[in-house]
Amino acid sequence: MYIFVFYLIAYKLKELTAIFKCLIFTGFLSGIFSISQIIYTLYLGYSIDPSIRIPSFLENPNNLSAYSILLIFIVISLLINTKYKKKKFLYLVLIILLLINIIFSQSRSALLSIIIGFMLFYILWNKKYLVISLFIPIILFIIPQSRVRFLQIFDTTQNSSRFKIWEITKLMIKDNLLTGVGYENFSVDYPIYINNYPEYSVHDEYLALHPHNIFLKIQVELGILGSILFVLLILSIIYTFYKIITNSVNNDIKVLTIGFGTSFINFGLMNLIDCYIGAPKVIITFFILLGILTYIKNNLS
Repeated sequence: MYIFVFYLIAYKLKELTAIFKCLIFTGFLSGIFSISQIIYTLYLGYSIDPSIRIPSFLENPNNLSAYSILLIFIVISLLINTKYKKKKFLYLVLIILLLINIIFSQSRSALLSIIIGFMLFYILWNKKYLVISLFIPIILFIIPQSRVRFLQIFDTTQNSSRFKIWEITKLMIKDNLLTGVGYENFSVDYPIYINNYPEYSVHDEYLALHPHNIFLKIQVELGILGSILFVLLILSIIYTFYKIITNSVNNDIKVLTIGFGTSFINFGLMNLIDCYIGAPKVIITFFILLGILTYIKNNLS
């Protein structure tokens, strides 16, 4: 399905306006739904803390944060490119809604990515606006929900579970180097390995659904061939960016490419400590964006 959607956008679409409108519309819906969940949670007498996180319509708070990271820097590039005040206001509101998604999803990787992303975007676009990126960590530290989660990035007790899961993954890879354990079978084999290596147990009855690293997931489940194909996909994306950057003389396209590049880089960083390949709404968004990027490469004038 993902390849089919990518192909339709990259090679069959006549223009991108409708696709961008759909992305903007769904971005607004995600933010509005998040706000309604926040209000309802507070109405019930609960507080928004690490035990109660906002998922919007993406079922899982981490998925919401990844979806928002994919969109936010592209929306910033659209804000920069447009000359119409109403559209600028619309994009600015959407950026705020996507920031709300990220903050109240309370994903540590997304909070770190948003700081890195803003710095990277302004370094690539215009360094004189780099000071704007300094306000992001200040905002995150003012808001209690993001401050608590951001500080937990440096808490070794919070991160120890990742290290234990990675150790189990290494053992699985060693035993299934060539063919892997099969797609989405990590969680099936995980309890078996925990029984054999109880020192790597996170806690009683905990079941890891994936290795919390996309490279480890591909290798442990699909083996060497899967890893080779995945690396080729990454190289093809880099090549697409290279072709656009070297062949485009349109400044708007260059700004949009910076937005796409920043989104893809930060999404990749998030996948180093988590894994979203099994989240359909996130991955379909990724392939839609990849299709748009390829469309731009194919239609450079």
